[in-house]
This record gives sequence, structure tokens and C-alpha cells, in this order.
Amino acid sequence: MLEDPRFSFENTEVYKKEVYDALAGALATKTTAEWCDALRANGVWCSPVNRIEQIPGDPQVQANGYLVTFPDGT
Repeated sequence: MLEDPRFSFENTEVYKKEVYDALAGALATKTTAEWCDALRANGVWCSPVNRIEQIPGDPQVQANGYLVTFPDGT
């Protein structure tokens, strides 16, 4: 992709389908955790985007106390 001019920053809008297809194919080869580890190891700031059912188990959500139980049990 680095050598293909279609994937240069200036061309992403023109070739957005090709960019999407290339990234979707590559991203499907590893889990979210694997990609986060690989990106972070290379100095890229990243974070997964959770599905709603994943939020309660997210370590950052838990560490920040984002989920609370109200007096009425909600």
C-alpha cells in the first residue's frame, strides 16, 4: 500500500472504496487486541471501539467508575 499512489493521503477520497476494502481485508486478519498491541508497539495511539455489550467489562470503564448503580437499583 505504501508504494501504491491510490493510497496516498491526497487520493483517499478518490479511491475510498479501494482504501476501505484494503483496510477491511487487512484488519480482518487479527483480533482487535492483536491490532491494538501491534499499533501500540509501533507508537500509534489507539483504542478499541466497544460494542454496547463489551462496555461493562472494559478495564478503562471500570477504572474510571463510569458505570454506577443508582439507589433505585438502575
